[in-house]
Amino acid sequence: MPLIKLQQYSFKYQMVRLEDIHFIKLYLDDLNGVKITAPTQKPWNKVEAFLMKKEDWILEKWKNIHPDLYENEESNRLPYLGRKYKLLLSADQVDEPLFIFSKGRFIFTYPENYNKVECLAMLNKHREKWLKNKAAEKFALLTEVPVSVEEDYFRLGKKEKDAILLNWRLIHRSKRDISRHIEDLKHEKTF
Repeated sequence: MPLIKLQQYSFKYQMVRLEDIHFIKLYLDDLNGVKITAPTQKPWNKVEAFLMKKEDWILEKWKNIHPDLYENEESNRLPYLGRKYKLLLSADQVDEPLFIFSKGRFIFTYPENYNKVECLAMLNKHREKWLKNKAAEKFALLTEVPVSVEEDYFRLGKKEKDAILLNWRLIHRSKRDISRHIEDLKHEKTF
């Protein structure tokens, strides 16, 4: 699968070359991400230029399809397994930031000398790392098929041979929803 970078996001997309078409078509599949059909004779750089021209549309459309996966990172409530939990920020005399989930809430403790920009950057970094680790742990418990966590921004997952790749951001959704996505991928559904 080809890989392209739009703004700060890298993603894979599916491309089909057909002889009987004369223009490039771009599809955004709810489950599988970006798909492109292009004429066989269209040079690769023209296809890539078309994608770059459509990057704002792709970003906006994908976030509109899955707003729960790309919530405002400055929110004081964080989604995890289908629920939103309170986030507490705490400046303290610590050397390194710490992000934990305890007693039904997220707690981010950071060094007192951090300014707001540094605090937010470290919060996002540690939150994402924690969620990716939890995604790998929880996804594996939901199916007998091997499941791996992937970084891809514009798809929920992919079936590869006898394994499933899942977007780590699905950890925001309930276990029931995640299981449904796994089943859809196992049966190679498209939407």
